[in-house]
Amino acid sequence: MTFDLKGNANFQSDNKQLPVGAAKGTFMVYPKTMILQTYGAQVIHDGATGARISNWYEKMTIKSISPNTLQLIVNNMDGNPGAWGIYNYISLDYYNSH
Repeated sequence: MTFDLKGNANFQSDNKQLPVGAAKGTFMVYPKTMILQTYGAQVIHDGATGARISNWYEKMTIKSISPNTLQLIVNNMDGNPGAWGIYNYISLDYYNSH
């Protein structure tokens, strides 16, 4: 996944686990509420647990963020607004150096 601000709030992901595959879109971050929303491309997720989320374009809560990590809370698991899941991401540079 790549987020950048070159001309726009650009987002792209290449989900090799799903037929969704590579996609490009945009994103919006709401800093006061720590919410992330993507448009046109989904954050990378697995097929099993990810299939339990009905809408990957819904707003997701940013639990934590650093230069090398991103932790997202996705809501409405199994169609239940009270159920959620956590996805953890690390940067490729961090992955390659450890």
